[in-house]
Amino acid sequence: MDANEKLWWFRYIVAIPVAALSTILTISGFFQNSAILNFFLAAFFYILTYPIAVHILKITPDKLKNRRDLALYGVFAYFISWFFFWVLFYTLIQIM
Repeated sequence: MDANEKLWWFRYIVAIPVAALSTILTISGFFQNSAILNFFLAAFFYILTYPIAVHILKITPDKLKNRRDLALYGVFAYFISWFFFWVLFYTLIQIM
């Protein structure tokens, strides 16, 4: 698995627990059903994936196809999967 794939999968997988956290905060009333606050929470965790990728996964810009890929690669997958799982978890909790 090359560095691009590792980064993409890492961000995709991180989106799932972030979606669960968004669901918990929405259900508990902490965010009072505010989608914008949940989006900022997801964006905060996305920004945290950058230093984790550099320091823990040891992915450097030199290993990627473009230097900016470290910041942007997987952004669409992250936010789409976060939104999908947030809606899924919220719906499952509401019907139980």
